[in-house]
Amino acid sequence: MSFDRVREIADAILYEGYLLYPYRPSALKNRQRWTIGGIYPGSSFQAQFLVQSPDEPRIALMVRFLHLLRREDGVEEGMPREMGNGPFEFEGEARQVPVRGEVEYACERLSRDTHRITIRLRNLSNGGDPLALLASAHAIAEVMNGNFISMTDPPEALREYALQCVNQGVWPVLAGEPGSGRHMLISPIILYDYPQVAPESAGELFDGTEIDEILSLRILTLTDEEKDEIRASDPRARRVLERTEALSETDWTKLHGTLRDPRVLPVRSGFKRGDRVRLRPRKNSDIMDLALRGQIAEIESVEVDYEDRIHLAVVLENDPGKDLGELRQPGHRFFFSPEEVEPV
Repeated sequence: MSFDRVREIADAILYEGYLLYPYRPSALKNRQRWTIGGIYPGSSFQAQFLVQSPDEPRIALMVRFLHLLRREDGVEEGMPREMGNGPFEFEGEARQVPVRGEVEYACERLSRDTHRITIRLRNLSNGGDPLALLASAHAIAEVMNGNFISMTDPPEALREYALQCVNQGVWPVLAGEPGSGRHMLISPIILYDYPQVAPESAGELFDGTEIDEILSLRILTLTDEEKDEIRASDPRARRVLERTEALSETDWTKLHGTLRDPRVLPVRSGFKRGDRVRLRPRKNSDIMDLALRGQIAEIESVEVDYEDRIHLAVVLENDPGKDLGELRQPGHRFFFSPEEVEPV
């Protein structure tokens, strides 16, 4: 088994929220860490997802969390823990409390070649100490003889099975090589299928809701006193500060934005700027999908995100702000995948 392809994004989840800008322990929002994916004593998470295999699927499982440690100065840190199926117990170091729990795994055949996988992580630790938390808990699954099915956008033939899956505290997404169904990431953060850390990112910032460029620029605005506090308090925060201060002009240019081989995008998507299309939203995830169904629009641009997925930015043909003379400023842009539009 090999989790290497998934480990980078899993590590980003493991340390998400470790320290938030401005990276000072004295900052109010850094008084309480590990707010994402915490499994407290007596609680659990459950993941259910589908796998297609003509035989009993052979699945390798890795569950991960941070075992908390309180330093002498009172600041909490986390020690990574990994285990497979079954009971577990970690005694820890002098400033840690023992944690124990259980990973439950079950496989249920739904049809000739479709199976439902259930994974539960239970925290069975003594609940008298807040350090008994299983922090940033998540899991990675790998199938050896089949393919996992997207729970975000399942095939129509399996949609009913997918809707019957119950996920509590986590959400399973396809991970690893885009297009492969070999790995599933069970994440406490709702992600798209095949999430990746952007190659332009200079390193971990522990604050995934921020844009790297904006956050890095804000780090440079910290006062000398604030930077001194960061350097003296935490080695991971110190590395963030030192790395940001050492960014070269080339590094900053990469952070500003990346256009991924625009010459091939129209070929890959089948569309180009100026094409007229009819909108056919597939997911109906909000009221705008329903309101825009059947509308005629013009493609304003063809774009690609960090997961290498193509998006068509469109402007409605009847939008009054679509064309303002030579400025040609779009009034409202909407984004759809190539599968959600049809040529007119």
